[in-house]
Amino acid sequence: MKHPSLLPYVACLFGFEVYLGTFRFLDWNQGPARAGLLGLVLLLLLNLRFWPHRRSGDADGNRHWERAVLAVVALAVIWNISVMTLAITQTMKTGKIRLDQGQNTYRAAQELWKGRNPYAQGALLDRYSYDLRMPERVAAGIGPTIPASGVEAEMDRYWDTLDPAIRAKLLPVVPPAGSESARREASLLGYKYGPVPVLFAAALAPPLGAASVPVTNGAACLALFVIIALILTRAGAGVVGGGLALSAVMVDPWITYNYILLSASDVWPLLFGFAAVLCAMRRWHVALGLCLALAIGSKIFPAILYLPLLITARSARAALAFGAAAIALFLPWTIWDARGLFYNFLYWIVLVYGDSTSWTHYAATSVVVTVRIMLALFIAFLLFMLVSGRERRWAWIFAAVNLSVVAAASAFHNNYIPWFSTWVALAIAEFFVCADDIYAFNRD
Repeated sequence: MKHPSLLPYVACLFGFEVYLGTFRFLDWNQGPARAGLLGLVLLLLLNLRFWPHRRSGDADGNRHWERAVLAVVALAVIWNISVMTLAITQTMKTGKIRLDQGQNTYRAAQELWKGRNPYAQGALLDRYSYDLRMPERVAAGIGPTIPASGVEAEMDRYWDTLDPAIRAKLLPVVPPAGSESARREASLLGYKYGPVPVLFAAALAPPLGAASVPVTNGAACLALFVIIALILTRAGAGVVGGGLALSAVMVDPWITYNYILLSASDVWPLLFGFAAVLCAMRRWHVALGLCLALAIGSKIFPAILYLPLLITARSARAALAFGAAAIALFLPWTIWDARGLFYNFLYWIVLVYGDSTSWTHYAATSVVVTVRIMLALFIAFLLFMLVSGRERRWAWIFAAVNLSVVAAASAFHNNYIPWFSTWVALAIAEFFVCADDIYAFNRD
């Protein structure tokens, strides 16, 4: 090999991709094992942070290397477009979306076109929360008016039609004299994500129907890849080094599978979060504020983890743009039904139920609390290093912060993996092939 010094970089990226595949075999009922896998990534990040930083050999200018890497990038693009095409065609043929997150988004878009608020009290757009909160609704006096044996079949009919008459059987209207608990429970079954994915899907729903969700999700993934390519270019990774890192992101199985094929919603905050990072690197302050607002308007996590960029920008224009865009996104829904928006978009996060994908499902409460306090302090320290400018490796910071948040969660589903896996790939590139201080946003 003409450039043997690239071998550690290639081996690290390849090993990380193999590692990501192990989550396929350790999923439900594997919380402790999944925590162990996160620990392995933390060890990798610590090594990347404390090893002597030596830039790998640069193969740019070598046509054979550049052509080979560009061919890999092209194949990765073709692979993702092929999966996107499969998801779209299957949905167009069957009218079905594979994952409940995409289904909820499409039905929220349908409700919007009918003039109904997907966040409002009485909205029924989340079958998962409907099943989970059944005992609380029954206790509050708004349980189904049909026998328990017929609820599932009636829900299937409602899910296909969104018929208000069926919804009234499944979720009776809260009377004016109803209790506060009844109003709360009736406000917890609407759309759980921000308005951004709904608005994108609603824009294409009339001509495309249910296919609007895999189309917009796939387009968001492709846009995410472009943003990451621009970040790597700005970071000075070069054609070969940047192309290899970009390829690692594009063949990340949990991006392709969850976001493109299944239409999970996490791609939206990731897209706008990475776009905010690019804007910070380019010192596009107004665009930075807009991107952060769009990220928060997509989903609270992981979008909230990018808000420290407002501090690093040290720009009133960025803060004003963020505030104005956030008000424009959320004010209409607040006026429409503030209680519904609060309970579905914000309060539901507090009620998220743990499951066997997280180590917390198996640990004593005292242990969980202790570990979460330690992780919170670690995250606070990392963010302090970020905003104070004491840590120059920003990809490493974002990787460690996202990893810590996932580790502290009560549930660790596979659609959370790209929160940190994307940044780990960039942290590897940051260590091996990028220019020094690539995320020093205050440079000229």
